[in-house]
Amino acid sequence: MNMGYDEVSPGYIGYHPIGGGSAMMGLDALNQVGLKPANYADTSGNPVASKIYRVAKSVLTQPNIDGYLLGGFMMANQEQWHHAHAIVKVLREVLPTQKPGLPCVLLLCGNREDESLEILRTGLADLMTPEGPGRRIEIYGKEHVTDTKFIGERLLYLSKEYRAEKEALGK
Repeated sequence: MNMGYDEVSPGYIGYHPIGGGSAMMGLDALNQVGLKPANYADTSGNPVASKIYRVAKSVLTQPNIDGYLLGGFMMANQEQWHHAHAIVKVLREVLPTQKPGLPCVLLLCGNREDESLEILRTGLADLMTPEGPGRRIEIYGKEHVTDTKFIGERLLYLSKEYRAEKEALGK
């Protein structure tokens, strides 16, 4: 779904919510800080990791996005490790070669949350070094499930830093 994304203007975020209520909260997080969704790509309904991977790759490879938000703002009743495995795979593919330093705020909570967060942290650890391609990945769980302002502010800060870095490199 095109959300008015024009591939040129700054401030567009690749948006990947998990569920309808979660989607509304994620849009609120973006709107509160002046960011805009480039798309709407919901992966609720307990999909397998391969489907989540394809959606996430489509979202992450959009041209000229300033960040990626995996918005699990609700305590989902689906197994979250499917999302965790898919996100690790796609970020390991996309960040090093296509979008190093892209801000990725990952909010994931619900069934198997602890295991899922561990999959994300372990699977992305070597990318999340200070100079690594995943240096702007932040991972959150239930502690921020309703804190849309915090999530929006983190994404805004990281996306401004990313844009400044790209401009300094002439990209």
